Amino acid sequence: MPQCRGPYADSRTVQESNGGYTVSIPKEIAERYDLEKGDQVFWTDSPDDETPQFLPPEEL
Repeated sequence: MPQCRGPYADSRTVQESNGGYTVSIPKEIAERYDLEKGDQVFWTDSPDDETPQFLPPEEL
């Protein structure tokens, strides 16, 4: 995979699935964090923050 020279930017469509919502992860991001099908991906959000935060599996 080619190295990014700056921040990665992309957009994804939120889809409804089984009473919840699903957002796909771009392949480049999944490969960077060695994510595979079935892995758990964690996000945090706080009312005091402006954006949610992704926590890679190795940081848990």
